[in-house]
Amino acid sequence: QREERTVANTAQAVTWRTTIEHTYFPVCSAGIEVDFRVPEFSHAMSRIPVVFYLPNLLCYARIVLAFVGLHCAIASLPSIFTSDTNGTNIVHAAPSPGLCIWIWILSAFLDLFDGLAARRLLQCSKFGVILDILADNILRTVTWIATAIVAVLFTLSEVMADAGAGEKSMQIKVLRSATIVLVACGIICLEWVTMLCTQLKSAEDGRHWKAQNGSVPSNNGEGRKMSRQEEPPVLVSAIFRNNFRSPLGILSIYGLFSCGMWTYGSHISQIRNAIPLFDWWWILAVLGRLLSIRVEIWLCSSYLRLVLSDDEQKRE
Repeated sequence: QREERTVANTAQAVTWRTTIEHTYFPVCSAGIEVDFRVPEFSHAMSRIPVVFYLPNLLCYARIVLAFVGLHCAIASLPSIFTSDTNGTNIVHAAPSPGLCIWIWILSAFLDLFDGLAARRLLQCSKFGVILDILADNILRTVTWIATAIVAVLFTLSEVMADAGAGEKSMQIKVLRSATIVLVACGIICLEWVTMLCTQLKSAEDGRHWKAQNGSVPSNNGEGRKMSRQEEPPVLVSAIFRNNFRSPLGILSIYGLFSCGMWTYGSHISQIRNAIPLFDWWWILAVLGRLLSIRVEIWLCSSYLRLVLSDDEQKRE
């Protein structure tokens, strides 16, 4: 139940292990196995530049969709304020404020297919791994950017609409907006720092960061050095279990990708009213994002402790 690759001179041959029913998949169910060598397919794949691999094209599309969603999110806000002849504020807003949510969901949904396409088409590459991580982080970053923008603009609109309100009321609204902006900026920074730490650790150990933490099985022969990763705490270990295919793992991944979108939508009544049980979906996303923050903090802190330990050993 694995792919076996052989290389003879310049011609590449791929051994496909399949059942007697000729179901051509790299990983197949149990049964009588027959080997099929298809060097023509492997040779055709090797002629395609890595940047044009289908999984990488999907990642490009995900990145473009993330920014298209950001544009739609900004364009749909009551962000253009003008005044009529009487000095009354007029708010111009696009008719579909929820369009950006569907675009971001499509971008996240494509993430399910790029890895599958890479394995089925034999188009795995280091460039593709990096591109997939960047596409994930960019998508989540733009959702939090949109959340920060909508929080500021809605606070400004409320302040302008309630110009006669008391100073304390205005301070509360500004404080609420500032808190959302700080949370969005903090989450964005934490995600990119986590990506940096996990990739540096992977480069040092020669293994994917998930394999280092036991969320997926690892091949000890692939690592250039033995992993020095700390034993994860109980909660983090429960989230990692079975490659995040556990209740806590699923909740954390859900919150990781959707909390920014739901928080953005919470400021827009059209979105809240259009989605059934919106508040419950939002609460679950917040809980999942808190679990993800716990994992991110542990990943960053454990790697930084290893770096400091190495520095101390060099001093000695």
